[in-house]
Amino acid sequence: MGMPKIGLYLRLSREDEAGRESQSIESQRMILQHFLAEHGWQAHEVYVDDGWSGVQFDRPAFQRMLRDIEAGKINVVITKDLSRLGRNYARVGELLEEYFPAHGVRYLSASEGYDSGQAGGAGEFAPFISIFNDMYARDISRKVRAALDARKQQGKFIGAQPPFGYLRDAAQKGKLIPDPHTAEDVRLIFRLYLESGSISGTAQQLTARGILPPACRKGLPNHSKTWSAQTVRRILENPTYAGHLTQGRVRILSYKVRRRIALPPEDWYIVRDTHEPIVNEADFLYAQQLLKTRSYHKQNMPPHCLTGLAFCGDCGAPMVHMREKDRIYLICRNYRRGNGCTSHRIREDTVLAAITDSLRQIVQKVPLETALLQTMAAENSKTLSQQISRAKMREKNDEQTLLQIYMDYAAGKLCEQEYIALSMGVKASWRQVREEITQLTQAQSQTTAQNSHRIQDILAFHTLERTDAVLLIKQILIQQGHGIEIQFRFPQR
Repeated sequence: MGMPKIGLYLRLSREDEAGRESQSIESQRMILQHFLAEHGWQAHEVYVDDGWSGVQFDRPAFQRMLRDIEAGKINVVITKDLSRLGRNYARVGELLEEYFPAHGVRYLSASEGYDSGQAGGAGEFAPFISIFNDMYARDISRKVRAALDARKQQGKFIGAQPPFGYLRDAAQKGKLIPDPHTAEDVRLIFRLYLESGSISGTAQQLTARGILPPACRKGLPNHSKTWSAQTVRRILENPTYAGHLTQGRVRILSYKVRRRIALPPEDWYIVRDTHEPIVNEADFLYAQQLLKTRSYHKQNMPPHCLTGLAFCGDCGAPMVHMREKDRIYLICRNYRRGNGCTSHRIREDTVLAAITDSLRQIVQKVPLETALLQTMAAENSKTLSQQISRAKMREKNDEQTLLQIYMDYAAGKLCEQEYIALSMGVKASWRQVREEITQLTQAQSQTTAQNSHRIQDILAFHTLERTDAVLLIKQILIQQGHGIEIQFRFPQR
């Protein structure tokens, strides 16, 4: 049969270190060398994955070992125990039951007595051992996620990389400070967007100015120097730039499947007033209002003033812009595409004049500044109400967790020290949430002055800008025969 061609496989992960297992790479190496000496064998190759989770199977040394198996370089694999091979019982079972036999590989677990080359023995218990290893990985993953969630609720930044425009505060762990090199670029992004109301237009201006996007700033290879609309939108939507730490915008699908999925805003962790803002609250909320208005315009072209605001009064389709010589007309999109309806054709300046006339009439009946303040306050209240709702949900979860900890302690599942340590951590999180709820209820009054300053700018317009149109107008309905119905966002009486 000849001497076996042996490959030793060693693996260590952070989870193993956290569990205080005697699994160090050197410890595994000594155990396997002693095991080889007892059998009079020698290793042909040693494969080491240091810092890799057992639920992952794209480990570099592990993949190199599989390539050597398929090339016929080794026909025996030895690990200290089954958990070194992996902690996903389905994948480990596939290796033991299918892959190794199909490639003529004998597998041995030194400390557990498993040897696929011997009948009976500990081999019958391999599936159960593998399941326990998987359960261990699941439990560690759950505990790590719970600890990270607790830090998020406390307003501590836990990400690998701070958001574009921020740095980690060296003096205070978990806190962000503006990056003097990139914070001004974030301010520019908001300024350009508030001036144009166009995400794609903002991206084009950033690229034209030679400002590098975040991926290029990190020194990652093969990244374009061109800004994308998606990158600009992610920055504009992130409350972190208004001083409210926002985390959990994406999550890993599971401890086995590492694919990242985006979460809706209602599932984000948002803790208010945790660090110095780069943009003020009023501008951030104003940007959110603009983002809600859908834009219909040609690619790489900024939207017209009334894009996404004007609709056909009969079929409800958006009114699209059409230029003839030096004039711009609005036309029903369904008509233009041949999908029925009639043209509803009207000059854009006619609609803009109607808006101005309507505003003049409204000002005579009600102070427009007061009306707009009420509208902006309502928008702020809606946003803050959503944040308060999320905070109260976290408060309820903390209270339920405290009750469960006490029940486990009363049932003898936890010792007194464990009970005190766990309950103190959850109570700290609960107090943080209570403080956040108080801050949220006070936040609206803090932005009123900023809103008033913004409104003074709007009321001084000579020509209607798109950003002002979005704030003032809910929608415009164009009737056949040039009838115009304007629905404003603010109360008119």
